Amino acid sequence: MYPYPSAKEIQEISKKFNNDSLSDLKDLLNTLETYNYKWNPTDKSFYNTELNNIIKAESLHYFDSKSIIEKWSNKEFIKKQRDLKFLTKVIFWGFLLLIISSIVLLILKQVAMMITLLAVGIILLLFVELTRKYYNTDRKKGIKPTTLTSIVTLLALLNIVVMFITNGSKVFGATFVLLGLSAWLLFRNLEEKKP
Repeated sequence: MYPYPSAKEIQEISKKFNNDSLSDLKDLLNTLETYNYKWNPTDKSFYNTELNNIIKAESLHYFDSKSIIEKWSNKEFIKKQRDLKFLTKVIFWGFLLLIISSIVLLILKQVAMMITLLAVGIILLLFVELTRKYYNTDRKKGIKPTTLTSIVTLLALLNIVVMFITNGSKVFGATFVLLGLSAWLLFRNLEEKKP
């Protein structure tokens, strides 16, 4: 265990703290220490092994004593933040992949497949956004992750049935099934017990 840095040392790392906010920084450091955040001088961060959380010294200006006490010492809150960060990445990369795939299909003159891919992709991204809303509104609005998993699984099963009835493209059908399974695996870890 390393000794805690002084407010002046943190001020050198995070230039956002000026001399006027030095007393607030001291309070913040005391609060971090009270809530078992240990200092790691190697990567200049505070970590709490019990909560499995790291706060970088350079981003310390985003926090205050009250936020550490009410939010960042709470396992439930930290889990929610991780889930939201994960869902944000899914939306970003999913949208990017959707655009690239659509352009490739358009170049290959597979317009029907491109329209289907866009429709399915947009629906899935909307479901992910509704799941984010569920987390952002303290579970008052939006779609629970368990509901999202069920919807994706039903869409994948429906696609299998349609594929066999219409003798559709087996490659496209298999791709959709893999997409459904991937989404199911991704959202399974977000499932929570009913309150």
